[in-house]
Amino acid sequence: DALTCELPVRSPALGASVRHFGRKFQLVSAPTRAKGVEDTAFYRYHRLISLNDVGGDPGEFGFPPAKFHRASAHRAKHWPHTMLATSTHDNQRSEDVRARIDVLSELPAGWRLRLRRWHRMNAARKAAVEDMPAPSRNDEYLLYQVLLGSFPPGEPDAAALDAWRSRIVEYMRKAMREAKMRTSWARVNEEYEAATAAFVNALLDPRPGNAFLEDLRVAAATVAWPGFLNSVAMVAVKYTSPGVPDCYQGNEMLDLSLVDPDNRRPVDYESRRELLDSLAALPDAPDEGRLREIFTASADGRAKLYVMWRLLALRKAREALFLEGDYTPVRTTGSHARHVLAFARRRGKACSVTIVPRLVATLGVKTAELPCGTIWGDTRVELPFIASDAQPRDVISGRALHLERRGLALAELLAAAPVAVLSC
Repeated sequence: DALTCELPVRSPALGASVRHFGRKFQLVSAPTRAKGVEDTAFYRYHRLISLNDVGGDPGEFGFPPAKFHRASAHRAKHWPHTMLATSTHDNQRSEDVRARIDVLSELPAGWRLRLRRWHRMNAARKAAVEDMPAPSRNDEYLLYQVLLGSFPPGEPDAAALDAWRSRIVEYMRKAMREAKMRTSWARVNEEYEAATAAFVNALLDPRPGNAFLEDLRVAAATVAWPGFLNSVAMVAVKYTSPGVPDCYQGNEMLDLSLVDPDNRRPVDYESRRELLDSLAALPDAPDEGRLREIFTASADGRAKLYVMWRLLALRKAREALFLEGDYTPVRTTGSHARHVLAFARRRGKACSVTIVPRLVATLGVKTAELPCGTIWGDTRVELPFIASDAQPRDVISGRALHLERRGLALAELLAAAPVAVLSC
């Protein structure tokens, strides 16, 4: 995902560069990158817009776990106290919006077919401005990804849809001006902007018979659930990886904000306090039914808050482990090994092990179904560095676990929660 590294370089020469893992990176001043890349190019190039965020590189279309492990080990060794931010006041799309859009990379064939259908379905809703369609095909493609990433959770009523539609109109106006293709801040093309706003309003009109909006609901549900699971996994990884995790306002729970000023709206902290109090009142090891209830409440994303709260308590109790501990990749085996990311933090005899699912859209998980229990089949995590008689405790579920053959079966480890963090 998007990551920015600020280096204390004194008076860098124009065009100077640095190398990291054999790849060259150009040194630019913050204003230069912001205006030339983040505030212009990122609004023009829309292959997968979850890649187009502050500090990101749309040319880096994901990378395998092995590269993630190498980068994490390098950070543990050289930058152990760097800030880990997944949403900020500068992001163009929040971490939860990006987590949804990421799901499209697992479903390219279905996404291609849906795009073709939507383009044909909505062609008549376009206007002609300066003898060209409005919006442009590129702006239309941006819009569809934004709609999927930010569609209101649950079953939104007419009022929720109307508020969301207004936000999308404002977002598209800003995006088009930043792109500087058919309109800009300096030379506003009011006719093009009005035509695009009318297009958005027609697409999202909640009146009966709007075939596009109904199809959008189905498509949004397809990516919303795997995207939610991605978000929960991201919290577990972020709060146990080398570095110091940062949570931007409101992202303790599900937050589907877009670029500012959308991501600077007032946060309902009172509801978050009340929910945290209810989670804190749970026993240390909640029963499986209660755990499943927490992790299937995708409409408000309380699972993010639950995982964050438990892991912050772990970090407080084992501060030295997370600030100074080494990073060790953990091997996974079995039929679904490619759908698991696992790593350990180790310092002396202390350790923690993080296990999260990945690529859940192609794992076979149905909507509102957790990637738990028998779905994992014979998949295991191998833990040879933990003593065979040890009883590691899963901080998320509160259960003590017994190792079998110096490892654990995921069907047992992830019995009721989709993520696990062992403390041993």
